[in-house]
Amino acid sequence: MTIESSRVETPFGTFHSESGGQGQPVLLIHGGTASAREWRPVLPGLSQHARCVAIDRLGCGESDRSSRGYDRQTLTDSLFACADGLGFERFAVVGQSFGGFWALSMAFARPERLAGIVLVNSAGGPLTDEDVQAMEARRVERQHVEADPEAAIERTMNQIFADPGRVPATFRDDLRWQTAHAAPGQFEAAADEFVNLGRAPYDQLHVPTLVVWGEADSMIPAERGRRLANAIPGARYAGLPGVGHTCQVEAPAEFVAAVAPFLDELAARKG
Repeated sequence: MTIESSRVETPFGTFHSESGGQGQPVLLIHGGTASAREWRPVLPGLSQHARCVAIDRLGCGESDRSSRGYDRQTLTDSLFACADGLGFERFAVVGQSFGGFWALSMAFARPERLAGIVLVNSAGGPLTDEDVQAMEARRVERQHVEADPEAAIERTMNQIFADPGRVPATFRDDLRWQTAHAAPGQFEAAADEFVNLGRAPYDQLHVPTLVVWGEADSMIPAERGRRLANAIPGARYAGLPGVGHTCQVEAPAEFVAAVAPFLDELAARKG
């Protein structure tokens, strides 16, 4: 499978993308302040089922930094502008972690544009008071700057994977590169919107939805994933036992096996 690297011009800035496949258009949105690199383990497999385009969000990787800021409205609009630049009229979105937050924001903003969503260990979803407190604790933790950069890399590896030994050693280089290329302040710009999205009317979200969860996630517990799936009418839940937060990197074969049938279903509905 040939993976192509290209750039997508939009009024919000230029996006870097990596893509492959044909058919049903699918936009893949990475988590955190990472990049499209975190979809590389699964992009060839998913691209056998759909036209998959993994992007660097604005302010991340090789994409431009946002001259308009990183608030929820701006970035949601920028993602639709990216889809427009790709020629996607109606498309699916796969979002992991913070990318799931943006997938949900897109679904509430313009559900008629989305053929389906896949939410992977997703931020967003209905929140309890305990969830809000945990998010605040993580926000404070992110403000702590690790004096030793290599110690920070190892801490991240242990946070996002249940078993870092399953992940290629080269992924640490990706973490270093992504950290160096990320614009600061992105989480803080959307901070209040985490709670707002947690109070959104999920029972009114009528977009075909698959929730995929690495069930050994120490950052966002699997209970949050099940609650999210239960809140969206018709949504399905696929758990990956023993796998952590960034499951598409830690268990790519299991991830593709969970997501590919859903993409096939979306393509069949379109047909």
